[in-house]
Parts: sequence; C-alpha cells; structure tokens
Amino acid sequence: SSEAPPPPFEPPRSDVRARAMSSRGAMAWKQLASLTQWGRNYENGPTNAQSKLRLFGQAEDKLRVTLFRDNHAWCPYCQKVWLFLEEKQIPYRIAKITMRCYGDKERWYLKKVPKGMLPALELDGRMITESDEILAALETAFGPLGAPMRDIKPYRQLERQLFGAWCQWLCHPARSATEEARNQKEFEGVLARVDQALRATPGPFFLEDFSLADVIFIPYAERMVASLFYYKGFNLKQASPGLARWFEGLETRETYRGT
Repeated sequence: SSEAPPPPFEPPRSDVRARAMSSRGAMAWKQLASLTQWGRNYENGPTNAQSKLRLFGQAEDKLRVTLFRDNHAWCPYCQKVWLFLEEKQIPYRIAKITMRCYGDKERWYLKKVPKGMLPALELDGRMITESDEILAALETAFGPLGAPMRDIKPYRQLERQLFGAWCQWLCHPARSATEEARNQKEFEGVLARVDQALRATPGPFFLEDFSLADVIFIPYAERMVASLFYYKGFNLKQASPGLARWFEGLETRETYRGT
C-alpha cells in the first residue's frame, strides 16, 4: 500500500510571515508593523527624521529648546541646526512646519514667526530665526561644536563662494558655449580651494575632528553632488578627491545618516 502524502507544511504560528499570510486578505501596514519584533527609540536612539522629541538620556523637564523645521527634512538651513543639536546631544522638541513650496504655513506658526521663516528655534522662551543666528545662540548656551564660530570664518566664506559659483553655473542659463565654459571654470576654481582645504588635514574633515566647519558645508554640498551630475554631467566627487573622502567620513556618523 502506498503511504499517505505528508500534510502541507505550516510554519510555526509565531512566525511573522506565517501570521501575515494566514490572515484573510492583505494586511494593513499598521497590522504588519504590529507583528514585527523591532522598534525605534525616537527619543534616545540614533538620529531619525520621524522624531518629535530628543532627550539623549536626560529628563524631559530640563528641556530648553524647540526646533521648528520642515515636514520633509529637505530644508538645507534646518539641516545645519538639526545636525548641531544632534552632534552636541542637546535635548530638544521638534515641531514640523510646511514649507511654502508644499502649501500654506500653519496659522499657529505664523503667530510665533510672522514671516514664516524656517528654521526657527525657541531657546528658554526666546524665538530666534536665521540659521546662523540660531547656531550662534546655541553655541553661547551649550558651547561650540569643535572650533567656535569666530574661528571658522574662512570656511564660512569659502562655503559661500562655492555656493555662489554653483548657483551661477547651475541656475543661470549660459547664453553661449563660452559663457558656459567660464561658469564651469569659475566653479572648478573654487572647488579646487575646497579640495585643498580638506587635503590639509590628516582626517576626512575640514579640521582635525568633525566640527561646525563641516556642518555649514553639508546641506549644499549634498545638493551640488546630485544637481551637477544630473544637469551638467559633472562628477563632483571625482573632481575633488578631498570632498569624496569628506563624504566617506560623513557616512560613518549616525547624525549625518539620520538627517
């Protein structure tokens, strides 16, 4: 006589996939999430764009700072302040605001900041706008991130020069091939000075260790990499080994990866 066929394989009921597959119809994302074994610690864990409160192991009643930033973690000026707070592990709340390119500003925010500017920061009850002013206030209250702002002015000026050359080449259509070549040459000239500054240090950053000098370059350098490759076919990392090494160094930092 022939043996009876084996019963159909059924994974243990504790198996997440089995529980999802055994339910009737497709499960909602929230249902699927409830079956997972992992979770994120938004208050004390790694930097995360979904966090609404950051404590870094400190008591919430000691909190002095609220950061008002954009909903989608896209605003470059917000990123500078966000990185400073995360690197210094300053406890803070996050209030997310609509950027004008996505819709109208929240009315409650306009009562606090009539012009609707982002970022804004509330420190000990005082509202501050303009990212550089915010960074200065945070440095006064909590100490510098590496070198103080007064010592990195040459890097700030270099960042503004690179930003200006990028905008001239990318955002202002050239009227001739000669003008296009001149705009590219101007950008490459400033880029060479940035590369030289980065190669002057033994590590990947502008100073011996990660500092505010790096923070001020990060937001627009990221955008330069993407935009110049897409619109101009220009490989920024290939053109600047110093910047390529800098980005590799940034990728080792949880704070950078989280913003």
